[in-house]
Amino acid sequence: MSPHFRDLGEALEWRAKGETLRVEAWGPDAVRVRATPGGPLLDRNEDGTCWCTFAGVGQVRIDPRTGETFGEPHKLWSGTLGAAAPEAPHLYRIGEYWYLLIAEGGTERGHGVSIARGPAPDGPFEPCPGNPILTHRSTTHPVQNTGHADLVQAPDGSWWMVLLGVRPGGGTPGWHVLGRETFLAPVTWVDGWPVVGELVPGVPNGSNRDDFDLAELQACWISLRSRPADLCTTKERAGWLTLHAHGASLDEPDVTLLGRRPQHLRWRARTMIDPAQGRGGLAVRLDEGHHYEIEAGDGQVQVVARVGSVRTVVAEQPAPAGPLVLAVQTDEPLPPHGPRAAPDALSFGVETEAGALTRARLARRPIPLHRGGGRLHRPGGRHVRRDRRRALRLVRLRGQAMNGRRRLPVVHAPHPPHGAAGAVATHGREEMRKTPLSRAASLLIALITALGLATSPTAASTDKHTASAMDVVAAMQPGWNLGNTLDAFPDETSWGNPLTTKPLFEAIRAQGFRSVRIPITWTDHQSATAPYTIDAKWMNRVKEVVDLALASDLYVLINVHHDSWQWISKMPANHDEVVARFNASWTQIAAAFRDAPSKVLFESVNEPQFDNATDEEKIKLLAELNRSFHGIVRGSGGLNADRILVLPTVHTSADQKYLDGLSNEITALNDKNLAATIHFYGYWPFSVNIAGVTTFNEETQQDLIGYFDRAAQTFVSRGIPVIVGEYGLLSFDVDWNAVQQGEKLKFFEMLGYQARAKELTTMWWDNGQHLNRETLQQWKDPGLFAQIKSSWTTRSATASTDSIFVPKSGAIEARSLTLNLNGTSFRGLWHGDARLAPGRDYTVSGDKLTLTAAALTRLAGDRSHGVNATIQARFSSGIPWNIYVISYDTPVLSNATGTTESLTIPTQFNGDRLATMEAKYADGTNAAPHDWTSYKEYGRSYSPAYADNSIRLLKELVSQMRENTPLTLTFHFWSGAKVTYQVTRSGDTVTGTAS
Repeated sequence: MSPHFRDLGEALEWRAKGETLRVEAWGPDAVRVRATPGGPLLDRNEDGTCWCTFAGVGQVRIDPRTGETFGEPHKLWSGTLGAAAPEAPHLYRIGEYWYLLIAEGGTERGHGVSIARGPAPDGPFEPCPGNPILTHRSTTHPVQNTGHADLVQAPDGSWWMVLLGVRPGGGTPGWHVLGRETFLAPVTWVDGWPVVGELVPGVPNGSNRDDFDLAELQACWISLRSRPADLCTTKERAGWLTLHAHGASLDEPDVTLLGRRPQHLRWRARTMIDPAQGRGGLAVRLDEGHHYEIEAGDGQVQVVARVGSVRTVVAEQPAPAGPLVLAVQTDEPLPPHGPRAAPDALSFGVETEAGALTRARLARRPIPLHRGGGRLHRPGGRHVRRDRRRALRLVRLRGQAMNGRRRLPVVHAPHPPHGAAGAVATHGREEMRKTPLSRAASLLIALITALGLATSPTAASTDKHTASAMDVVAAMQPGWNLGNTLDAFPDETSWGNPLTTKPLFEAIRAQGFRSVRIPITWTDHQSATAPYTIDAKWMNRVKEVVDLALASDLYVLINVHHDSWQWISKMPANHDEVVARFNASWTQIAAAFRDAPSKVLFESVNEPQFDNATDEEKIKLLAELNRSFHGIVRGSGGLNADRILVLPTVHTSADQKYLDGLSNEITALNDKNLAATIHFYGYWPFSVNIAGVTTFNEETQQDLIGYFDRAAQTFVSRGIPVIVGEYGLLSFDVDWNAVQQGEKLKFFEMLGYQARAKELTTMWWDNGQHLNRETLQQWKDPGLFAQIKSSWTTRSATASTDSIFVPKSGAIEARSLTLNLNGTSFRGLWHGDARLAPGRDYTVSGDKLTLTAAALTRLAGDRSHGVNATIQARFSSGIPWNIYVISYDTPVLSNATGTTESLTIPTQFNGDRLATMEAKYADGTNAAPHDWTSYKEYGRSYSPAYADNSIRLLKELVSQMRENTPLTLTFHFWSGAKVTYQVTRSGDTVTGTAS
């Protein structure tokens, strides 16, 4: 039963008890409500009437204060014709309608979702002509039994459907070892009805690690029935988990158990134990009667299967002396294939010092409980059995994940149980594959001790043994750059940012980022001559910052950063010295991070560049450095043997010649754990506002699309992941207003979409200009971040402009905008909480939105200069589009005198905003700098200061003016107004005259 409560004035809770349904406040008094068939929902109309809607789908009016019903229950809707079992009703007030969403068809393969709408919560209801709006029945979709859905609207205005489903495998009709899971699908609105899109793939979570270094266990660990603090603790020994025995075996319901539910079809768990201290291992558990475990103790390693009433030792071998690494993982199913095929196999084994793995491989045979609706009721976990033997102490695991190169003997077991997944142990390393959003399944990966063992892992970590480089890089999306920090020189805080702290990374993770790129400049912390030793204090600080990021659940990418132009760029003229220093740098870095978790990635060099070299020479030089980097890291051993390594193109550019050069090098290296990286700051004229490119025009759009297309075609299509290691706008470092806000938002909206479509992982460049690193709570431009964040998952609609300029005086005319729907549907316009009236205030014809003269006149109010009203256009998904109604007069510029350093022009902007500026001499030639265009660069040649009522002409322009030759400036404003102004240089003096 999944009750829902909406706006009832106090917290309520439904509970089934015999023949009654209780409504309980959070106090001691309970209110009895007449019995209903189940799956109740409480909702209240505008007039305060409270309705209880229940499976069937029926409804009865109730008094939530007394529990009394009014009249007999009545039928609301029976669902789609021919579909059985209408249930799980949800009522929503959306716009002018009440929507009734139900599940139907039963919880097995026929499951689906249908919807109806009506004028009130008690109907009458009109079914959607497209019902069922979601079902996967009679399809080969990997997710089946889809239903029990809910509609939700995200803070960004987008709509989503949350639903349940299963992922079956094996023989017909399929077995699902994870039970029912939660999935997510985007929703758009068409003609007042929801249209459900494809299920959204979950973001892989890659490795998970627990060092048991906190006073309390992390919330991901669960236990059976209870978890007495004295039986399961991290406090007895620092950095260790200790379990004390309770219960004789996993066959008993009351054991000390600590575990995690698997969320993935393919996973691995590893643990190190010391069998000299007792008996323990890894368990995969469904319930007391169905579990597998690999145990070590008394000089033996055993794989034991409990299936129903039968308990069998499946495999046994002598245990090597000393600590052991035990492992369990899911594999492809064993024969026979066909209707009786299991969904997978479980492999158990011992990992030796040589890296070998001896396995017992067991098929998970079907148990009827796991077919059909997918309810799994009996979770398991990490446990300890009662005995008089001393506690088992486990040592810290520092080993690597098992990889596909290890092949060992296989022992087959007849008909072991299906559906349990877990690990016995003290300390484990588990590899999982993140798929859709996963609700708690009932199978458990469990760390246990057997026969009275206390477990003491100091590093339980999880790592995906099946994770490809594509999977790992996908898990890093989205990413963020810790710019101008460890890459600053000479020290971390030299460029204005504070010391890096864990709260910073926690804030970044809380904002939705999954990875952080930590640029590092080594030059000032390294001897300039052989052996090029890196200062130990600096290396330790770098390791400390990396650990802070890892502890905040972030992937980490580290590199050699500004060294690229400080000394690596000299490689054409000083080849041997540069190569020696580069090799020495990476030898030391690789050694320092040899045993870092696999969530740490290495990038060979940032934005590689080479002085006085042809393109062909640059490609060859970079290939030499990348080969050297690859060999050094791989040869350093430890986790570096399989770590993801990131290789850049020349200049991190997506020009095809550079992409091809890197592609050839990756092919030659023949290493599946490589990724490519590029940077993207947009079409240069748009990114800096030069040459009159003030809008996100077609040329700018095609530049973005082509850039990402080329990277995807060159690498992603071949299974090589691409990281856009930096992205943003170049003007952010010069003048925040250089690119107009609406055009800026359109750029980032499309960038996010194209990256998703091309499967590129993006890392936003933030050198302190975006997140306030002092408060850790404020974005300089919250609207910009909201747009970027929304683009990670969905598209947003935009428009041809975000500004409507109306005259300060005189008649106001109707104004039209072109909507860029980007796959969404238009829902309406709002001014604050008030919805504008279609027809009266605006009209929509195709993609043309027109605001009426009357509406604009009303919204402009007294027409004081500047923004008079903000209208919000809302769509079926994504961020709403703001439209600003601005009153203006033509700006007025005054005479001024300055120097060749700068000239400040007094300016009455009168509500208008500067878009760009032209500079031309009387003979038609363009002024420097950039005399190939008359339109000068915003923030370099000129800069408006609205608070100071001035426009500054900057040194780059005025210092290069011709002597005693009048230069005509034309200022273009966003209202469409143009104002000319003349400046003349005489020696070091510059004078300006208004036209």
